[in-house]
Amino acid sequence: MRYEVYAIYDNKAETYTIPFFIQNQPMAIRSFKDLVNTEGNQFNKNADDYALYQLGEYEDASGEFHTEGTHVTNGEDML
Repeated sequence: MRYEVYAIYDNKAETYTIPFFIQNQPMAIRSFKDLVNTEGNQFNKNADDYALYQLGEYEDASGEFHTEGTHVTNGEDML
């Protein structure tokens, strides 16, 4: 099965979170939106510091990664 690989970029720390694997971009956006809209966590308190990126794709049958590095959306756009 093919999975898309995403991570959240913190523009203050200038680092990415540990990547996560998910079936498609709409699901990744929904997860990011839920995270940003959960009151009290760092993503909610500082939404303008974070952005969602698609890092590539992973095929579990072959173990192959394909990288891209595409900006998807910003935290403040999810509020």
